[in-house]
Amino acid sequence: MKRRLLQFSLLCALFAALLSVSALAEEAAIVASGDCGPGITWELDSGGSLVITGNNAMYYYLPDKNIHESPWSGNQSVKTVRIERGVTSLVDNAFYNCTALTSIELPDTMTSLGDNAFYNCTALSSVTIPKSVNFIGISAFEGSGLASVTISSNVVFISERTFMNCKSLSSAVIEDDLSDPESPKGPIYIKSEAFRACSQLRSISVPDSVTSVGGNAFYDCAALSSAAIGNNVETIGASAFYNCKTLQSVTLGGKLKEIGNNAFMNCSALASISLPESLTSIGASGFRASGLTSVIVPKRVGILNAFTFTDCVSLNSVE
Repeated sequence: MKRRLLQFSLLCALFAALLSVSALAEEAAIVASGDCGPGITWELDSGGSLVITGNNAMYYYLPDKNIHESPWSGNQSVKTVRIERGVTSLVDNAFYNCTALTSIELPDTMTSLGDNAFYNCTALSSVTIPKSVNFIGISAFEGSGLASVTISSNVVFISERTFMNCKSLSSAVIEDDLSDPESPKGPIYIKSEAFRACSQLRSISVPDSVTSVGGNAFYDCAALSSAAIGNNVETIGASAFYNCKTLQSVTLGGKLKEIGNNAFMNCSALASISLPESLTSIGASGFRASGLTSVIVPKRVGILNAFTFTDCVSLNSVE
């Protein structure tokens, strides 16, 4: 009897072990694979983990079929991504509309992130952009779930709509390298709509490396309360801070020459601003419906454009 019980116990243990091995094998089963560049391969397992390996720039395109995106673009089964060291770029639309994507690991060999690379990746709340990256494409993170981001001084410029509609983005740090004060290293331009409608963004500091802030760059950033504009910015584009109704503090650099049309229109909490002597032009409706109570217009501005201070109901002094 004891012998039979021992045999039964051994059989049960063996059966359980086989089930466990089978489950592990099933969990790690590769469901799709292929190549996405010269010497670059990818594997997607049944758990939604995608691994990309190789030593080159990524590509995936079939011009004869007009396909210019990766094989995982829009794939709702991709949950995590690990890109191994050696891969140097992400193709345009690489993870476009991958709404289940929660995490990605980028290697320190990566130099560029393509247009729409993480467009509408709504579950992606964080990403570490390596300092090796010097190019971030148009709409790269538009509509994603990012809560914070740091852009290194190696990035040449922040492209159009890079972080547009990132509704959870509350912190954006743009780094610069001031080891040589005469020639600060960092992004040169913040292009149009770069942070448009980032409704949780609280503050922004534009570094001294930047020379222009594009049109609509911070348009409708509803929670933005402070903006510090770097000393080398010469142009603030049209509607750059339009409808930032909680914006209370703006610091402008000493080389600013032009404030575009509607740049600070509807900034109803902005009670004061110091305009630098370098300023030569304020666009139409530049401060329309803002909260300004007084303002000193620099002598170089000359004639004010139409509606510059129209509907500023608290304004009682213009010099």
